[in-house]
Amino acid sequence: MADFAYPRTITSTTTGTLDGNNSWVTFLNSGAGACTITFDGTLNSFSLPSNNSLTLPNIGRPYGDISFNATGTTLVIIYMA
Repeated sequence: MADFAYPRTITSTTTGTLDGNNSWVTFLNSGAGACTITFDGTLNSFSLPSNNSLTLPNIGRPYGDISFNATGTTLVIIYMA
């Protein structure tokens, strides 16, 4: 029987890391403040403002693992493993 992929969801108000071996990821900042997202492979980071979202396809190859700091806000992460 095939192993079917399905979307998974994480809700965070702290810091964490998402494995870079995922098909795609959507970050949704639903809290009051901005959150910081850092691509560990390149150390590039950006600030995702409140009430904004970002979807990234094929995150594993170019970016590696992704760290996030959602302290002071609520970050919802939807991803496909």
